[in-house]
Formats: sequence, C-alpha cells, structure tokens
Amino acid sequence: MQYDRLQIGQKLRDMRKGKKYTVEELGDRMGISVSHVNQIERGSRNMSMELLVRFINILDTDANSILMDISDMKADSIDAQLSMLPAEKRDYLTGVFRYMISTSMEQVTI
Repeated sequence: MQYDRLQIGQKLRDMRKGKKYTVEELGDRMGISVSHVNQIERGSRNMSMELLVRFINILDTDANSILMDISDMKADSIDAQLSMLPAEKRDYLTGVFRYMISTSMEQVTI
C-alpha cells in the first residue's frame, strides 16, 4: 500500500459530500480552515495522524475506508464491496451493520 494524497483527498471529498457537508462545515467541525480542507481534498497537502482521526470521527468512517486503495482489498471483502457503493448506500448499510452488532452484543449472556 502506498500513500496517495490525491486518491485519499478524493475519497475524503466523496465522503464529505456523502454526508452533505460543505467545505466550510467540515472545516468548522474539524477546527481547520477551508483552505486546509481544500488542500487535503486536492491532494496538495499531507495530513497528520491527528487530522486523520478527526476525519474518521466526523465522517463516521474508519481508516481503511480512507487510506486503502480498492486494489489493496480482497475482492470479496466487505470493505471492497462497500467501497463500490454510493456514499449514501454505504452509510446506510454501515449503520445497519452497526445496529446488528450492538443488538447481538446485548443478547449475548455469559
């Protein structure tokens, strides 16, 4: 896996748009300037681990979804299959999956 700022920036832009955030809204939520968000989305600026964690939390995603190239994933993995869907469907299915996990954990008794 190679760090590709352009590809990662595009993924972040797609995720932002999927959440229906403007660049201004995302910048406000992250505590960074609009210019900084734009530079990351265009791939002209690296991001720190701290910013990666902020993106993960604010966009309600995970590091693999941001950092991994689709070609790095096994074709039958859930991440690979989810990555092929539009952001809205991906977010919906991720929410359903999280709900299923949380309810199944409640049903587990020791």
